[in-house]
Amino acid sequence: MTQEAIAPPTSHEEKVLLDAVEKLHTKPLWKQMNRLNPPLPNPTAIPHIWRYDQIRPSLVRAGELVDEKQAERRVLMLVNPSRDAPYTTDTIYAGLQLVMPNETAKAHRHTAFAMRFIIEGQGGFTAVHGRRIKMQRGDVVLTPTWNWHDHGKDGSGPMIWLDNLDLPNFRHFPVHFVEHFAEPRYPAEDVDTNNSPIVFPWYNMQRILDEKPGNWVTADYTKPDGSPGTFRPHLKK
Repeated sequence: MTQEAIAPPTSHEEKVLLDAVEKLHTKPLWKQMNRLNPPLPNPTAIPHIWRYDQIRPSLVRAGELVDEKQAERRVLMLVNPSRDAPYTTDTIYAGLQLVMPNETAKAHRHTAFAMRFIIEGQGGFTAVHGRRIKMQRGDVVLTPTWNWHDHGKDGSGPMIWLDNLDLPNFRHFPVHFVEHFAEPRYPAEDVDTNNSPIVFPWYNMQRILDEKPGNWVTADYTKPDGSPGTFRPHLKK
């Protein structure tokens, strides 16, 4: 029988077919082609602005009410209005983290990659896989995947930074999990932030921005030699 002689299935015949394939835990792609293969990007997150001056008082108040024993990480998550946590966007999780004087955000490691933008405070530090790095306002500090890390604070006043993780991607697959270290802090030594491959000091970025003309400019974070900021999954001492 030629293909032209084959009659298209009737609505009843198609329903019988769909019922049969459903019982086999399969689904017809042709019924969902437009949804699964849209002609344009279709993000579910919507644009939103989180204002630091409005959030900060509640974050500092949390530092007074929630001690380090109650919260492994004292963070106010930036949750997209169209989604639930951990989605700040469809692919990025962000949150404002606070560490108070003489506190320790206990050591752990996880599959997600983290970037920290330091907003305010003095005397803060993060220790990544045995290297303790001072936090300075405006610096960007990276935490490569599966590296032990903890945070702490010396001196007075709060230390606040913006966490950014690719956590939504790991939730989607899903392969994200966290392992906790046996002690609050992973053994670490102080390092020079100017020579650390996971630190982008603000004074370098400010110089690059100031040298560019115009009322507003953008610049990528790069290594000292100008190459893209790509890093090994683990750092060796």
